[in-house]
Amino acid sequence: MLEPYHPPVRTGKRAPRPGRRAGWVPARAVVIAALVAATWGARRWRPSWVRVEGPSMSPLLPPGAVVVTTPVPRRGARVGQVVVAVHPHRPELELITRVVARTPGGTALWLGGDDPARSTDSDRFGAVASDRVRGIARLRLRPWPPVWLGADPDAIRPRAGSAGGPCGPDDLRP
Repeated sequence: MLEPYHPPVRTGKRAPRPGRRAGWVPARAVVIAALVAATWGARRWRPSWVRVEGPSMSPLLPPGAVVVTTPVPRRGARVGQVVVAVHPHRPELELITRVVARTPGGTALWLGGDDPARSTDSDRFGAVASDRVRGIARLRLRPWPPVWLGADPDAIRPRAGSAGGPCGPDDLRP
């Protein structure tokens, strides 16, 4: 006796065509979107790399640390941010240090390291013109683990015996 024919039950999903994987379109779209976002971010923020040489920013940035920096925004560097600035008396030397204070107009910055005993900062050479700041430190890549470097006013320590300079700490606002 012959058995009756029952057509296969359809589940609503098609089998992928030979040679193609199911879901290849969404995967490609995600990869393309990630590449576009990375390109846009790199063009907008223009990141660069800086290697820390001295102990002035220890323990946050020990010697040998690798830091990602971005150009200074129009509003300038804020108090508490870690910046890369040109030394006012030695233009060939770049400093990585923290903004301790700003002048009311934002034209000059008072800079200081996290370790005042081992830091060459505004206590020795005075305020630095804001146009001498080359970049803002955003991310410490090495040593592991990576650390985002935002503005941290709590990291600013009062300094005893500040030299003052042409634009002393009393003339600056935090």
